[in-house]
Amino acid sequence: MFRALLASAVIACSAGCGKGPDSGSLDKGGAPAAKSSAQGVEAELYESIHSAHYHLEVAAVSVSGAYEQLQRILSASGKGERANALQEVNEYLDGVGEQVAELLAGPPTREQVRAEPARYQESRRRSKESVSDALTDLDSAIGIAQSLLDSSPSDSLTKLVDMLNGAKDDLQAVLSAYGSP
Repeated sequence: MFRALLASAVIACSAGCGKGPDSGSLDKGGAPAAKSSAQGVEAELYESIHSAHYHLEVAAVSVSGAYEQLQRILSASGKGERANALQEVNEYLDGVGEQVAELLAGPPTREQVRAEPARYQESRRRSKESVSDALTDLDSAIGIAQSLLDSSPSDSLTKLVDMLNGAKDDLQAVLSAYGSP
């Protein structure tokens, strides 16, 4: 399943990374353009979903990178307690990858959000829950990897912990982008 995440992240990022949310709702000075109340809510919903999707693409790449680093460490780890702990990190990270991959479906168009705002409010709420669950799993993986690093320092584990923390930052940016409600 994680390979599917990696493929999705690479495809999604090649098509959309760097685009960020739609800037069509800004006035000439870069400030949000005035809208009616309903349009404002729908525009905010659309922008938050698209901003979160952009951050999800970034998170998918960072989670995939951490996964690849972990696979290199696992292939050299042999057997024993350390290998078992690394396998536990692998299971958590695989779960994070699956959760992120599920959220990478293309975001709705402005017209879709305008036509069904309640549907996309609910979708945003469920997505935020999934990201929160992924962060919980990622925190567990970081804790195990950090314990391994503390007990047996190595460059490869240091890199893994740094990459896991980077993925955590990226997932926290997704939550921030979704905003409230």
